[in-house]
Amino acid sequence: MVSVGEKVVLPCEATHDPSLSITFSWTLDGHSVEQEQHGRHFHSRELKGHLIINSVQIRHAGNYTCTVRSTVDTVSASAELRVRGPPEPPTDLQIHDVTDATAVLSWVPGHDNHSPITQFLAQARASLFLDWMEQKTDPSPIVGEIDMAMVVGLTPWTDYEFRLIAINALGRSKSSPPSRRIRTLSAAPKIYPEGLGGGKGKRHELVITWKPIERRFRHGPDFGYIIAFRMNGSHTFRQVTIPLPDAPRYTYKNTSLASFTPFEVKIRAYNVEAEGPFSPSIIVFSAEQEPNVAPASIFAKSLTSSTVEVTWEPISPNAITERIQGYQVVYSQQGDPKASLRHERVPLGENRVRLTGLRSATTYHITVQAFNTAGTGPSSPTTTVITRKGPPSKSPRLAQWWLDGSTVSLYWEQVVPMANESAVTGYKVLYRAMDQTSPHELLTNGTSAELALTGATSYVIEVRAQSDMGDGPSLQLQVPNDSSRGMKFGGRLGSACRPFTWDAMFLALLSVFVCYVCLV
Repeated sequence: MVSVGEKVVLPCEATHDPSLSITFSWTLDGHSVEQEQHGRHFHSRELKGHLIINSVQIRHAGNYTCTVRSTVDTVSASAELRVRGPPEPPTDLQIHDVTDATAVLSWVPGHDNHSPITQFLAQARASLFLDWMEQKTDPSPIVGEIDMAMVVGLTPWTDYEFRLIAINALGRSKSSPPSRRIRTLSAAPKIYPEGLGGGKGKRHELVITWKPIERRFRHGPDFGYIIAFRMNGSHTFRQVTIPLPDAPRYTYKNTSLASFTPFEVKIRAYNVEAEGPFSPSIIVFSAEQEPNVAPASIFAKSLTSSTVEVTWEPISPNAITERIQGYQVVYSQQGDPKASLRHERVPLGENRVRLTGLRSATTYHITVQAFNTAGTGPSSPTTTVITRKGPPSKSPRLAQWWLDGSTVSLYWEQVVPMANESAVTGYKVLYRAMDQTSPHELLTNGTSAELALTGATSYVIEVRAQSDMGDGPSLQLQVPNDSSRGMKFGGRLGSACRPFTWDAMFLALLSVFVCYVCLV
């Protein structure tokens, strides 16, 4: 007796006359082992008459015979090999006594392969799913001596297949062949639809919505919904039957129904067996009409070149019968046929909004409307606003500069703003040492500046045009500072400028004088 996976050695020896040669051969249940190696993938080999089976399997069990032959005689000896392993799967699986939530299984246990079966597992596959899932049973667990058990907790009105797995100390069997498909009996719905809500719709309508119940929870044929609703505060519910399992909404129409009337609403499912439980009640409002009054006193003010603030007078509750949820500001750019209307909404209680991302020096037309769930009301009279001009878009252009010791003198060309840009009111000069982060600031109305540079080897200088709407881009200059004296003209934007020393200037003038003498 051996277990699956073990290595097995079947020894075979014979005493014979040394002058005779002998041969060994092996059979399993009367069939040559050599044939079995090919027919059953038998893992074996001969070694001095011994038969070795590596990793023995259930299929290797049986009666082994060793035969020894010589020229004068033949003798043999036999032994039976038994292999312990996981059991064989159950057979003849039958289904009995099916109800809405249970089914009785019976079966014939498979061979235990010399290790007693300790347990059976029941699995089921519903038509609504692809995977096999282990099921609850009665009794639980199903011990090895039992050949009948009840599967519990099944879903009503659902198709099922079943299968069994046997277990012993050495492992699990393969699954049994699936049973025939059965359908559990129908039962009353156990849940109510979720997502109950509604509202909106057309005038004189009450719209009620919900999420349809999935097929697996309907539990029977002839499935539908029952909606109960009543005006909030009344005593009697009106009930409507919707015989459509996938219906997501119902609309109640009544020409006498006032706008935005509250209703108490609840819903439940039903099928051929019975009705399910009602959902908790919620409040759903009938459809409302758009506001019929427009806001007044619309005023728009440009704050910057890209921002406008709009204010209006809120609509008085006494001036309107419809509900107001908030206000919508509609604005568009004048003179641009491709410019679409843009909207900005604010909730009720606010009467101002800032419109951003606008173009500078541009005319905008603005109206305000009240809105609710039915839509927007009439537009207010149109008001017009022109956004402010933006700051200059050009940086100053450097005309000349020179460094005299630790003093730098700058001259730049006046910045001329474009038509949609604010007028230049002056210039801002910022300068700092290279090893500092906070710059010094100098404001001037002219186009020149003189700066004293101290305590650093080089400075970064910026010049910006100023306007009422802010500063323009900067001219940037890097200037060295040392004890020498010099002069340089025509510095460019962002250039790192080196001084022209007086010695160099003297040499240049001397060379010109020498050339002049030569010519004379």
